[in-house]
Amino acid sequence: MISVNNLSLYFGGQDIFSDVSFMIHKGEKIGLVGKNGSGKSTLLKVLSKEQSPNSGNLNFPKDLIIGYLPQDLDFYDGRTVIAEVKTVFEDLNNIEKK
Repeated sequence: MISVNNLSLYFGGQDIFSDVSFMIHKGEKIGLVGKNGSGKSTLLKVLSKEQSPNSGNLNFPKDLIIGYLPQDLDFYDGRTVIAEVKTVFEDLNNIEKK
C-alpha cells in the first residue's frame, strides 16, 4: 500500500499542490488526469523519489519500486529508446547475472 498524507509542494511561492492525501492499495490500478501544468508529472516525480516535497509524508513498503518514464526523454550517451527503457531493469539484470 502507498499512503500519501498532507503532501505539499511549491516553487517560487506558487503552490503546485497543497495538502494532498490518498492511499493506493495493493492490486489497485489508478489513473492520474488533469489539465496541463496542474502538477501530474511533479506528483509522479515525488512518488518516485526523484523530487522531494516541501511537506507531508510518503509511506511505501520497503520492497516497493516505483518507476517513472517522463514524456520528454533526455537520452544519455546517444542511447536508443529501447536501450533507455532497458536501464530500468539494470539492477535486476545484474542480480540475475550473479
